[in-house]
Amino acid sequence: MKRWCLLTLVLLLDSCGGVPEQPVSEPVSAFSSLPDYSAEQPSEPSSEIASSEETVDPRLAELAALHEQNNDLAGWITISDTGIDFPVMQRDNSFYLTHGFDGKWDKDGLPFMDSRCLLREGMFSVNTLIYGHNMDGQVFRDLTFYRELDYYKEHPFVTFDTIHDLGQWVVFACFEANTEPRFGPVFEYYNFINDHDPKQIQWYLDEVKSRSFFLSPVEVNAEDILLTLQTCANDRYETKVCVAARKLREDEMLDSFDFESAEENLDRLKAR
Repeated sequence: MKRWCLLTLVLLLDSCGGVPEQPVSEPVSAFSSLPDYSAEQPSEPSSEIASSEETVDPRLAELAALHEQNNDLAGWITISDTGIDFPVMQRDNSFYLTHGFDGKWDKDGLPFMDSRCLLREGMFSVNTLIYGHNMDGQVFRDLTFYRELDYYKEHPFVTFDTIHDLGQWVVFACFEANTEPRFGPVFEYYNFINDHDPKQIQWYLDEVKSRSFFLSPVEVNAEDILLTLQTCANDRYETKVCVAARKLREDEMLDSFDFESAEENLDRLKAR
């Protein structure tokens, strides 16, 4: 079995604040100076506008305007009824750990896409990785609640719109992983990004599902486009919590899944 080279990323060595307590009911955001971005579907355009080949979705136009303010903008991520509603940046794998959208120092940072991930129109890496802090209830803290089955059932979808494409994603797993060899076996999910070997992709999917806190009704295979969101667990040193999703297929709707059939994974492979 092929192994990926272990990359020592700053984002995997950075600590992330205190232990989470309760889910937030409103998005916690330090970005009040930014224009609002709505991940909701816009109202139907008029027939005159709809007939024009030059029509640009207003959400993409909004992201384009934000991109003009900061060319590091990759897109925007939202999970309804959680505190996750943030711009996603892409630069190196350290700058937005400690900087805000305006480029100034900010201890909470911003979610950012791994620098190795593709950001092109109509194209994604096999697995797009986005990292965010779990610090004082900020940024990606709410990902840790996916360790609870009921939370998953209530929040199964992710909206991740890039500056090129709008997208809905459906969550199929949440796992915890050790990233420090001194604490035990390491699952190098953070190095699985652009591997196109179907056998390797299936191996990765099997590993993720074997570690998941729940068994999901969402079917996923080597042809799907994957998304992984990472934050610090904080209740275990250097352990990361990751939420894995895939892009909705062309024939799927938000009501295509029976999430009530999801179950706890009592035999999950634990981080250590």
